[in-house]
Amino acid sequence: MVNPPNQIASIPCHKDAPRLWIYALGIGIPTLLTAAAMWQNAIPILDLFADPLRVVRADPFIGAVSNFSILVWFGTGMVCMVTSVVEVEGGSGGFFASVGILTLILSLDDMYQLHEAVLPTLFGLKERYPKALYLIATLAFVVHFRRKILSLNWPLLIAAGICFAGSLVIDNPILNGLLTQVLNHSQIDPMEDILKTFGIFLWSAFFLDAAQLSLTGTRDKSANPRNYRL
Repeated sequence: MVNPPNQIASIPCHKDAPRLWIYALGIGIPTLLTAAAMWQNAIPILDLFADPLRVVRADPFIGAVSNFSILVWFGTGMVCMVTSVVEVEGGSGGFFASVGILTLILSLDDMYQLHEAVLPTLFGLKERYPKALYLIATLAFVVHFRRKILSLNWPLLIAAGICFAGSLVIDNPILNGLLTQVLNHSQIDPMEDILKTFGIFLWSAFFLDAAQLSLTGTRDKSANPRNYRL
């Protein structure tokens, strides 16, 4: 059962809980980040805190679309996490917590190129292993919450999956080599990132719509997924 908007404030919560996470966010996290930056000596501390484009003296618009996509993706993850707290007694807490954590991990991976550069450099982990883990986690989420997903605007999630799949296909060295028989690299390389961008925004649209419906206590008039329309 979904909590109506006027009952959200009545969800039981320890009176000191909100203050603890506020202080952790406002003081604890930046303190830990500053301490870590000062402790390491591999990168100048100024470079860690400065804007990357200023450090490398690059055009400020380089990566603009990618950065904006990551902001939207990360924001979607945060919205899902907040919704999971509000919906903890409404039956949807697990759904939003699961996808919130997954979305935050994916957005941070994309921002810092974890599976592409960081993990292979630090741990010698091949790129395909994190990708496989993300794919398994996503499929497990979809299978576990399939009934919930089918009660929502599921065509958006299908479209996001198609875009992500297309991006992965282009990124595969073997399939990429086959595509070069038809197209040149200047045509193929942008397609991977363009498809990923569409996937991010479609993913975000689906889960933000789901959060909005859950928080306002509304659902589509038809519970039958076959009758769903965009």
